Amino acid sequence: MLKATFLLAALFAVNTEYTIEAANLTATNNYELSQVTASFLQAWAYCNNRDQQFVSLPSLAQHNALASYLSDAATPTLSVWVGGLYLSTGVYSQWLWVDGEEAFNWSYFTSSTIKSDDTCIVYNYNANTKSGSWSTDYCSNKRYFVCLNA
Repeated sequence: MLKATFLLAALFAVNTEYTIEAANLTATNNYELSQVTASFLQAWAYCNNRDQQFVSLPSLAQHNALASYLSDAATPTLSVWVGGLYLSTGVYSQWLWVDGEEAFNWSYFTSSTIKSDDTCIVYNYNANTKSGSWSTDYCSNKRYFVCLNA
């Protein structure tokens, strides 16, 4: 866990130049959905600069809470960055949440979408099922994102 936290801190420190202008976030409860798209690192930096957390989903309760929020805030389908990524140093490789949490519920991944070269996690909300699943994407791609008020 200490290694994971250190790696995440180092990654964030190196990429502090990633900023976006005011994201016009839509707030409901503790979540805020951006109205603009950003890369994973831009989204992470934006949440941190506002003393918010980039949403992590280590538990079923958090996964369901985000689905509930998006059911009120989203269009029929929406894919957003959440704070999960794949870190590989050549010696240490693992899927992690940005807060350093290592636990993942792999059942949320769409089985055909897990690719280690796509290093960031996307939460895909579907209004028809009122649920979400995870997939991966290149961190440099731009997507909407969700911050959590501390």
